[in-house]
Amino acid sequence: MKLLLIEDDFFIAKNLILFFKKRGHLINWAKDGKIGLELAQKENYNLIITDYLLPKLNGQEIINHLRTWGYNKPILAISVCQEVEKKVALLNEGADDYLSKPFFLDELQARIEALVRRQPEIEANLCYDSDLELNSAKRELLYQNKIIPLTNKEFLLLKLLMANPGQILSCREICERAWEEEDFCRRNIVEVYILKLRKKLKFKKPSPIETVPSCGYRWRVKDSEIINRFPSY
Repeated sequence: MKLLLIEDDFFIAKNLILFFKKRGHLINWAKDGKIGLELAQKENYNLIITDYLLPKLNGQEIINHLRTWGYNKPILAISVCQEVEKKVALLNEGADDYLSKPFFLDELQARIEALVRRQPEIEANLCYDSDLELNSAKRELLYQNKIIPLTNKEFLLLKLLMANPGQILSCREICERAWEEEDFCRRNIVEVYILKLRKKLKFKKPSPIETVPSCGYRWRVKDSEIINRFPSY
């Protein structure tokens, strides 16, 4: 499991990192809200743990930004705050669970495993604006209700991009997550398929597929709309 921890207390962060690493998890640490939000956009995590009281951006602001962008992975909020109003605000903002400090590490682990298990298994249609829709069940791309043919690889690539709006995906991640071809996929192959998709989406200005220099590609967040919640890939 790959986790993101957003926590400004060094000693708490150190203990959590050691705890999760001993259990075989990968974990990245951000010491303030701004760094945490940037990491959440760039990397693919199974779950995010965020403190409420943080420098630069607090936990509630982080959750609000992520959910506004369509981020659909579980988020667990932790805080010393005991006020019911704070807990309710975080949950209403989009947190999937809340744990008060101090807490037992085994309880934290159990809550994380429960949240990951609850991820929905149905595939919902993905939409961009109001006239572009990717039908996962039929594996069709519809523009103004007209079908745009896609090859299997084009469909899998487009599905990955649309399901992770605003998230930067490297060529390696695309190979691993969209096509499961880590050992044989090359950067130029990804570039070829990105070019093919852009040609098929040429009616959309600016292109919804953005190039992030030296990093990879991402689905444009502005004006994007995701219907329902969908599983991680």
